[in-house]
Amino acid sequence: IEDRAINAPGRRLAAVCSYWRTTALNDANLWTDIWLDIRTCIENEVVQSEIRTFLTLSKEASLTITLADSYIDDLEGDVDEEPALYAMDTLISPSHRIKCLRLFLRFPHWPTALRNPGLNFDRLEKVAIDVRDFGSHGDPVIEHATALTTAPKLRSVMLSSPSPLTLRLP
Repeated sequence: IEDRAINAPGRRLAAVCSYWRTTALNDANLWTDIWLDIRTCIENEVVQSEIRTFLTLSKEASLTITLADSYIDDLEGDVDEEPALYAMDTLISPSHRIKCLRLFLRFPHWPTALRNPGLNFDRLEKVAIDVRDFGSHGDPVIEHATALTTAPKLRSVMLSSPSPLTLRLP
């Protein structure tokens, strides 16, 4: 798997040797920080499988989820963003376990998975949204964040953008 596409710290430890692999596979906390680059060229099934593995290995521990848009425009050929865009649904599905959510995306890639009013962000404490170069899409307005903004434990919301950014609360 391409390291820049999807990662969790436990994956690198598990690759060192059989002892570290056994140790990593038995420590749920090593699988709780999951990073997904939505601009991957990895097939959808592979991305989905990796995410399900990370979620299984993390057991019921609280999660830190990072969704990023890497700006890999310099790659030869077209990059199919669909695999990772669909994978967001799988990654966000255990919303009740997410403690920290970080979004480093271009505005057009605002995850539709986060628009679901049925999300349960009971453990969510921190949200960081960095909306980068959104081009001609106008000033970004984040108005589908109802599930995020109504999280009972939410203590920190950090918004960053090169232009004005609006968060519409319910």
